[in-house]
Amino acid sequence: MQSSISLENVQNSLRMYKKPRIGLYSTGLAAYWEQFPILHDRLVNYGNFIAEKMGKWGEIHNFGMVDTAEKGKEAGA
Repeated sequence: MQSSISLENVQNSLRMYKKPRIGLYSTGLAAYWEQFPILHDRLVNYGNFIAEKMGKWGEIHNFGMVDTAEKGKEAGA
């Protein structure tokens, strides 16, 4: 029994595929930044690195560092 799936059908459906939208944010606690001076920048840079890599698979919306309740509400809005 032959399958009705052809390479052309697969390629056409891949062309129609829309990249997913992916929300991303880095987390930390604002109280730590004074104690650990380089931690904030490291986490932000790591989040940007992840966003760049994930950009191959989807449309990335990077909300940056969420380190307070207020920033969490902003990122979730």
